[in-house]
Amino acid sequence: LAVPRGQLGARSADAASYLDDVGQEILQLANQQRMNTDLRRAIFCILMTAEDYVDAFEKLLKLKLKGKQDRDVVSVIMHCVAMEKQYNPYYEVLASKLCSFSNNYRFSFRYAIWDKVRDLTPENVAKSVNVSKFFAGLVVRFSLSLSAVKVADLTALDPHEMVFWRVFFLQVLGAKASTEDIISVFERVAAQEELVGLIQGMHLFLTSNLGAIVREKKEKLPNYVRVKANLKLARGVLKKSLLSYTMLD
Repeated sequence: LAVPRGQLGARSADAASYLDDVGQEILQLANQQRMNTDLRRAIFCILMTAEDYVDAFEKLLKLKLKGKQDRDVVSVIMHCVAMEKQYNPYYEVLASKLCSFSNNYRFSFRYAIWDKVRDLTPENVAKSVNVSKFFAGLVVRFSLSLSAVKVADLTALDPHEMVFWRVFFLQVLGAKASTEDIISVFERVAAQEELVGLIQGMHLFLTSNLGAIVREKKEKLPNYVRVKANLKLARGVLKKSLLSYTMLD
């Protein structure tokens, strides 16, 4: 989706005004990506032409969004995440900034990701890898809670769902984050007794599934040492929680 940068002005305007300043190349790309309203086309053009995530954030704020139109921003970002040939952290950093700006974006991204998870099929699993990494990035940045994983039953996954969640947890555990942050990601969920089913499912997944993958693929994991160390930490946090809830012998 790479296109020339910096074609949109910084003035405050509605979507139609933004589109007046956009070149035909970008508009054509927006139409090819099925951006079917002025607002979605404007959001898409901002994402494609911004100098960086800060520039994109500022230009998005200048759109005259009303009501629940933040959902259009989320929808277009999620579309772009999935359509990139390789994972692009640009969208992750922008989404995190939007979540910090307004809790509405936190809710919208969570529900948008849930929709993607529910729509997983063997045919779209390749595109879902980017979404999985995006989700993991927002969790590590504390823009979304690990509790959002409750959308899935980690103890009963189809093969294509297994791919999504393996990528997700490998991305979380392999993140260039401090030990304290990784522990905190898991502790925030482990401290919620009402999520004991999720905690149990994650512990089983990390122990029986991901643990085996990490051992088998260690030669192919460039961040193997970090993943292995963080996997041990995460399992320890979850196990301690389950013992306190008398769910683990």
